[in-house]
Amino acid sequence: AAKYFPRKHDYILFYAKNAKEMKFHIIANPMTEKALKMFRHNDGDGRLYKRWKNKDGSIHKTYLDKQPGSKVLSWWSDIPSFMTASASKERRGYRTQKPLKLLKRIIEASTNEGDVVLDPFCGCGPAVVGAHQLKREFVGIDLSLFTVQSVVRVWLTEIGLGNIRIAGIPEDLASARKLAVDDPFAFETFAIELCHPAFVANKDQRQDGGVDGKGVLLQPVQENGKWKNIVLVQVKGGKNPPDINKVKAFARDIEKTEGVIAGVFITVEKEHWTREMKKIAKGMGKFKHPHSASKYPRLQHWHIKRADLRAREETMFDGLPHLPELMGSDKKALRKVEISVQQSDFWKGREE
Repeated sequence: AAKYFPRKHDYILFYAKNAKEMKFHIIANPMTEKALKMFRHNDGDGRLYKRWKNKDGSIHKTYLDKQPGSKVLSWWSDIPSFMTASASKERRGYRTQKPLKLLKRIIEASTNEGDVVLDPFCGCGPAVVGAHQLKREFVGIDLSLFTVQSVVRVWLTEIGLGNIRIAGIPEDLASARKLAVDDPFAFETFAIELCHPAFVANKDQRQDGGVDGKGVLLQPVQENGKWKNIVLVQVKGGKNPPDINKVKAFARDIEKTEGVIAGVFITVEKEHWTREMKKIAKGMGKFKHPHSASKYPRLQHWHIKRADLRAREETMFDGLPHLPELMGSDKKALRKVEISVQQSDFWKGREE
């Protein structure tokens, strides 16, 4: 039996640095057809009004152009969630996405045209899109490179802002190479998230044992009575091909680490994956997923050149590693990852 009342709504908190200077605008919904039909009188200059007789016999008029509509109350039942509007064209495949109408209502109620809207966790971007449509300036921030580079930029392009500057992300191969030299750890995170939206970089990159990130299959694979669902990721961003021994060690990690089914080795250049490395990968063989007719390589190479850094939105999921469907990289999925790998000594201490 349920131990609480069904949770049918969320709360939106309203804060202001200075209560005397805060902005708040009453929002009104358009009138219904039934309400509009009540304004059937015309005063001769084109203005429509409705009228009624007061108790004292006087006639009262209300003009349509003075009625903004019905005021929005604290219960917003007119905005369907994506639970009920799952087929909405607005959806971007982002698990925690909020409806654009919801964000626009909040922005319209609390800001004026020309104000700056900050969304420090912008996700797929409904707040920045809504701000632009309401003639506000905006700043959007998100930790996920793939989200900002692909999902948000796609949406901004659709509304005519394809050339907007996105700071902090290499936009060409030269800047990616420079990042690899200047800040190897930042390059690791950049490369991992660019490689696949569901890959997650390690938080502790200094003592990672040669493994820089991971992905987790949505449906695990059973081999020899053991379930496997982890995909390891290693990044080498130097100017020269990685040491062949690094590739051999990574292959051993894939074979011997509990719960691991495959691995992806990332470099900047395609040429960095040498003939000897290809032989190692081929010798690892392939695995079959129960929900797919395809066979997937246990060890595969991915390089930065496979991603069009400037126009990724045109081929958003082209060039991804050949893998079955992976869990998303949101917090809920990460909690599942921790549960699924908690028995593996290899991953102990790596989740934090």
